[in-house]
Amino acid sequence: MLKKINLILFGIVVLALLLRIVGITHSFPFIFHPDEPTVVRSALGIRFDPNPGHFDWPHLFIYQNYFLFMFFSKIRDILAAVGLKSVVSSLSPIIWDDYLIFYLLTRLFAALLGAFTVIPVFYAAKNLFGIKAGYFSALAMSIMPFHVWHSHYSLVDVPMAFWVASAMYFCTRILKEESLKNYLLAGVLIGFAASTKYNGGLAVLMISLAHFYRVKKIDKSLLLVVYSGLVAIVGFILGTPYSLLDFDTFIRTDSPRGALWQFTNVGSLPLGDHIFSFVRSLFSTLFEDMGYTFTAVFIGFFIYLLADKFILKKYKPANYILFFYVVALFLIYYISGFEKARSHYFLFIVPFITVILGYFSKFLYEIVVNKKLVNLILVIVFFLPMLFSLKNTITFYRKDTRVIAYEWLKNSIKDNNYLLYDSSQFEPVLNKFKNTQKEKGYQKANEIKNLNGSGYIIYNYENGESLIEGAYTEVFRIGNYLRNGPNIIIYEI
Repeated sequence: MLKKINLILFGIVVLALLLRIVGITHSFPFIFHPDEPTVVRSALGIRFDPNPGHFDWPHLFIYQNYFLFMFFSKIRDILAAVGLKSVVSSLSPIIWDDYLIFYLLTRLFAALLGAFTVIPVFYAAKNLFGIKAGYFSALAMSIMPFHVWHSHYSLVDVPMAFWVASAMYFCTRILKEESLKNYLLAGVLIGFAASTKYNGGLAVLMISLAHFYRVKKIDKSLLLVVYSGLVAIVGFILGTPYSLLDFDTFIRTDSPRGALWQFTNVGSLPLGDHIFSFVRSLFSTLFEDMGYTFTAVFIGFFIYLLADKFILKKYKPANYILFFYVVALFLIYYISGFEKARSHYFLFIVPFITVILGYFSKFLYEIVVNKKLVNLILVIVFFLPMLFSLKNTITFYRKDTRVIAYEWLKNSIKDNNYLLYDSSQFEPVLNKFKNTQKEKGYQKANEIKNLNGSGYIIYNYENGESLIEGAYTEVFRIGNYLRNGPNIIIYEI
């Protein structure tokens, strides 16, 4: 039985890996996401100063990448020392590309953590609800659309979700047994989550909630919660030691260098707007990010559970499921109170939602006699998120429109050509062309033409329409269907 369990779980992990690793070199040779360079540059900077010097993000992910980079560099040095550099570089030239290789490594690291989040999710659901719930929870985690999307970047949200999911597993053990080990491990893992991204510290709520869910009174066992909290602080400091060693910078609020700046920067909404934002997050942001059917089940099953408890009283769902709902809904409500509540802020809530989805799947098999109907329902529930995740992966696998435009321009541009553009999205590409004259805005094109100048207008068009069509000769066009980047038309001046 153990081999069967491991084989199925292994297959789900492989699926998660494929969805996240295929297309991992997207946008190369460019880095278009503004936050990825922060991770890479900070990690490489540790060679010269162990203090990254800024606390807009905590430092655990930066240090992990530093050790990853140094380990890779040692391996690369060994390959060169034994005379294999030319062979290896001919097979994989990026290995000796000191600009791109570190972005590739850190993206792969983030993608691996994203895929491996499936494992603690599986064991958390299995521990409380059984093997079947574990499998469906793991499958939901593996194909969660926005998690798949975000796992293609070297950013901190996906690694934070891994630590939160790992802590969640030990909280499921706290729900069932009193063991100091579970409290300490849950605490240190939440400390690591907070040391990856500050929002991860909010998950500390689940330790006390799990404790009182089991104990239901205040007694000497409350010390276990205290120990867990103390260990969480230790875990945070281990990952971000300069929060103590450079405390004055850490508590700054006047610039992104300080951690407290982050908390003031996101802003907060008044109560009325907060409630509206909470509803919008549930029925808009999460609906889109989780592939519609997952969110529909998350909300619909909660309504059913309330109705069954207070009105129907027909079935007796496992009480433990309410633990996941309380944590998930509290975190969604809290995050939605930010003035800037961006989609990726909700990523660390995904593990709780996937356990709910896994239990829902098992629950259907228990209460519905017609198993073919259950299978049909679950195919519908899981199909749409899987489709969106495949779409995301294919989008990353296909070249970014800006990379395609760059390749065309590289073969067309001559020295002293003018390059006019209407969007800052094109600047990383156009900066590659040194012997050209670049200017934002296409209004100067007529003046250049009258002076017998030559060049190109790189134009970002929306909804398939161009505002300057007809005035200049179109020489190249690329749409962004199943591609990252804007729709682009290139006109000749």
